[in-house]
Amino acid sequence: MINFLKIHLVFLIVFCCYNLASAQVKQTGKPFMINHSRIDYEASTQNWSIAQTANGFMYFGNNDGILEFDGTSWKLYPLNNQSVVRSLLAVGDTIYAGGFEEIGYLTYNKNGGKHWVSLNHLIPKENRNFDEVWRIFKDGNKIIFHSFSGILIYENNSIKTIKPDGNFGFMFQTDNGLLVADKKKGLYKLLDDKLQLISTDKIFLEKELSCIFSLEKNKLLIGTIYDGLFIFDKGVIKPFNSPVNNFLKSHSLFSATAFDSGFAFGTISNGIYITDANGKVLQHLNRNKGMQNNTVLSAFKDSQNNLWLGLDNGIDYINTNSPITIFDYNLNIESTYSVILHNGILYIGTNQGLYAAKFDALTNSVLTENIFSLVTGTEGQIWSLQLIDNTLFCGHNYGCFVIEGFKAKKISEIRGFWTFLQPNDDSNILIAGTYSGLVKLEKTKTGWGNPKPINGFTESSRRIHQQDGKLWIEHGYKGLFELTFSEDYNKVDNVSFFYNQDGLPAELPYNIQVLNDNLCISTRNGFYFFCSSKRTFVQDDNLNKIFHNKGFIEKIHLDKNRNIWYFTNEYMGLMRLLEDGNYIDITTPFTRIRSLLLPAFQNIYIIDNKNIFIGSQEGLIHYDQTHIYDYSKVEKVNIREVSFYNAEFKSQMQLFV
Repeated sequence: MINFLKIHLVFLIVFCCYNLASAQVKQTGKPFMINHSRIDYEASTQNWSIAQTANGFMYFGNNDGILEFDGTSWKLYPLNNQSVVRSLLAVGDTIYAGGFEEIGYLTYNKNGGKHWVSLNHLIPKENRNFDEVWRIFKDGNKIIFHSFSGILIYENNSIKTIKPDGNFGFMFQTDNGLLVADKKKGLYKLLDDKLQLISTDKIFLEKELSCIFSLEKNKLLIGTIYDGLFIFDKGVIKPFNSPVNNFLKSHSLFSATAFDSGFAFGTISNGIYITDANGKVLQHLNRNKGMQNNTVLSAFKDSQNNLWLGLDNGIDYINTNSPITIFDYNLNIESTYSVILHNGILYIGTNQGLYAAKFDALTNSVLTENIFSLVTGTEGQIWSLQLIDNTLFCGHNYGCFVIEGFKAKKISEIRGFWTFLQPNDDSNILIAGTYSGLVKLEKTKTGWGNPKPINGFTESSRRIHQQDGKLWIEHGYKGLFELTFSEDYNKVDNVSFFYNQDGLPAELPYNIQVLNDNLCISTRNGFYFFCSSKRTFVQDDNLNKIFHNKGFIEKIHLDKNRNIWYFTNEYMGLMRLLEDGNYIDITTPFTRIRSLLLPAFQNIYIIDNKNIFIGSQEGLIHYDQTHIYDYSKVEKVNIREVSFYNAEFKSQMQLFV
């Protein structure tokens, strides 16, 4: 009797993101990447070509053979002559490949595994010295293998060959057909197994071509390795005057792919440039921004509109089709505890200091590793950034600062400023919560300063809120405090302490939340509000209904549209308000960043629907709500192996796909 069944499932999901219409390339923040090193895939460093089969598996032309990636594991299929695989083509679930004087395809054997089938025996003997195969294309029922010394046309189990007059350059597939330059004659079009000369312009005789793309009105975009981009229109060649062109001239264009109504251009020395159709740079990524290597040998857009790069050293996956990006350590940003936009400057409070940059300079076309600069003097842990009385206050492990532009003025040496609050009845003072109680700051003719500890309370005061003239303070290990002050706020007159009484549950913590300036308390037993007339806490039926079965809500934030953003200790979500007054719970867009959130220090800052900033352990996350997605798409699942177990034996059946 079989008492246990184990099934190995392969999910071709790298990120849970799918596009609804055409892909969109974000222009703010760095896309998330996965770096696959040679240690991961256990093959050579260089990867010359990329393809994806109908079942979603990825294939890479590697120096050691054909690399297969099923989303979980890697497998290598060497060619018969052990040559470098320069080219790949996926037709359904068949992978055609070309190496040094070797062409063929991967197919299934009788045991369900894959093996290499060579087509060399079909090539006429006098044409078998065809050198490296650099490109493979499907043209109707034909498979076209291209090398610099010849074109091999595979159809009906036979192969025809076409030799150049001089030497071929790279071959390209466009809306106008297959095009190839002959260094002796010019640009040819392959038509009915013959080459038809269409241009003798010197660019095709003298330049090394790296890409050709179809444009509107039968124009062609032509990329050269060393001389940038050109437009070919009705037989006339003109430079493509675009922002990306100077970058490509400086860094040598080697690979390219059509991408989201634009292009992705891989260079030899400076990574990848993603542009729109007019050559405007939307994203630039290189080694300084998280890639493994600056030399992009191959670029490929997969079925989910994300980008794969075959590098001179490794393989990189770039999650370009996502509403979520990040400013991370590559851009000087580490764990982020607070964010604010003030006077056109975005300030980011991190565990290493306060960093700042002009907000309009954060587009990826100009994003560099030095875009964020440290505000001198703020080195260390930042806890809060708050704008009060048009003054930007920074709470720091080593004191309190006022921030003006890119400069910081220290106004208190008292350690550990958590947060700031302006009393409802006095606009000339601030109350600050610190590690060891409360501090009063005063507004003078020269600005804010004159810090004085408020006598009568010495507990850590991380979250504070004033309501009905009383100051409420949360303490994660003790409970809640309610304070009343003297008229001048120099001392605490009365302290009421709440723990496991007056309606509150026994289990801590009690977290202060503020909705529409009203105090509510989140606990492991739900939400409560304070009934001042009865001096007791009462469960908040509305919030508890909204967050039914969600567990402990550590933090909530109400935006201007009355949507509620929330954090638990495991994930974040959005309760979006519907027209009928009900809420819909949205969590899927944030799946990718669950493990990155800061436990107990979650933070969110919303500028508008396109600019939502979320603090994380690895930097500042940027979320664009207007980036349209369809998260309901069901991904393919492939069962590769089934294992049966009982107490005495194990039986295994492999299902190769």
